Amino acid sequence: MSDPITKVILKNGSTRYRFVTDGPRRPNGARRQIRKTFDTKKQARDELARIRHQSTTGTFVVPSKVTVGELLDLWLTSAIRGVEEATASNYDNAVRPARLFLGEKRLQLLTEEDIEAFVDWMLTRGRQRGGKPGTGLGLRSVRLTLGRLRSALNLAVRRGWVARNVAEHVRVSRDAVRKAAQADAKRRPWDETEVKAFIEATKSDRLFGVMLLTLIAERPAEVCGTRWEEDVDLTGAGTIAVGNTRTIVYDRSLPKGSRNKVVEKDPKTRNGRRVLPLPSRCKRRL
Repeated sequence: MSDPITKVILKNGSTRYRFVTDGPRRPNGARRQIRKTFDTKKQARDELARIRHQSTTGTFVVPSKVTVGELLDLWLTSAIRGVEEATASNYDNAVRPARLFLGEKRLQLLTEEDIEAFVDWMLTRGRQRGGKPGTGLGLRSVRLTLGRLRSALNLAVRRGWVARNVAEHVRVSRDAVRKAAQADAKRRPWDETEVKAFIEATKSDRLFGVMLLTLIAERPAEVCGTRWEEDVDLTGAGTIAVGNTRTIVYDRSLPKGSRNKVVEKDPKTRNGRRVLPLPSRCKRRL
C-alpha cells in the first residue's frame, strides 16, 4: 500500500508533509475528506492515526469555528419549539448570563475551567437585572443557567462539534450552597401582625386595593391579568375570579430598547381557575 503521506516542497524551498483521508460521513451521508499539512512526517503520521482511530470509534470531532453564543442560539431554537411565549422567554433569560460571559468563546476551546469560572462569576457578580447590577445571582438562577448550558453542550456533542460535555461534572461549590441555605432559613411568611402593619402602611396608596389582592392567594401575574367586567363582582357575591394572567416577557426578535412585551394567557392548570372572596376593604377601594 502506498504511503498516504506525501512530501511537498513549497516555493520558498521548505518541506511539508501532507495527507488526505476520509473522515466520518456528513449527516446527509456525503463523503467527508480531511486534508492536513505538517512540518514533520511524524506529526502528519500521528494526526492521521488519530483521525482514523476516532473515525472508527465515532469520537472524531470536526474542526469548527462555532462559538458558545451560536450554539446557544441553535439550542434555544430547538428548546422553545412548541412552548408558550413566557416559557420561551424564561429559557432565553436563563442562558443570557452564558451569552455574556462565554458567548464569544470558540466552542471547541471551551474547558471545564471556563465553566467553573463562569459559575463563580454568576455567584459573585453576574446579576444584570432584577436587582443591583454586578452583584451575585441566586443559587436557583445559577443552577438553572448551568443546567441549560449543559443541555446546549449535549447538543454540541450530538452534532459532533465537541467530544465531551465540559459542563457535565461542574457543580456549584458547597460553600455557595451553604450560604444559600442560611439565607433561606432567615426567610419566612409574614405573620398576622406584619400583614396588618402592611395594610396600615399602604392604605392611602392608589394601588391599595390591588395590593390587597396579593394577600388573598393571588399571584402577581393573576392580579395584573384581572379583567374588570369579566372577573370582578362588587354588587353580587363580592368575589374576584382568577381566569387570566398578564406578564412581561423578553423577546430578542424585537428591536433593541423595546424587547419587553406583554403576554396574556389562561392559568396553566384547571386548579388555577378559581373564585376568591373579596375583603371588605378591597371592595371599597376597587
